[in-house]
Amino acid sequence: MADAKKVAYIRDLVRRIQELDTLFDDAGDIENEYFDLGYNAVGANPIVDADVSIYVLTATDIGNAITLIQQIKNLASGAAVTASDYAATTNAFKRAPV
Repeated sequence: MADAKKVAYIRDLVRRIQELDTLFDDAGDIENEYFDLGYNAVGANPIVDADVSIYVLTATDIGNAITLIQQIKNLASGAAVTASDYAATTNAFKRAPV
């Protein structure tokens, strides 16, 4: 009989890898939409602090999130990934109400 702790660990690992796979699949779409809609800082309709203040975020946080998404896309495709403090980016979003 399988060890219950191992089974629970593997179940959790499978769930997390599946979530990561979904993010890998979605990363390109998230990045493309951001730029296609002109939400980047030099775009036609940039996201500004007032747009995201209800989420306790800043426009810089959004830009940092897109950078993180780009790096996730690179990781998924085997391209070079730039080292950075991406945990700081995710931490900013932990506080955001949804």
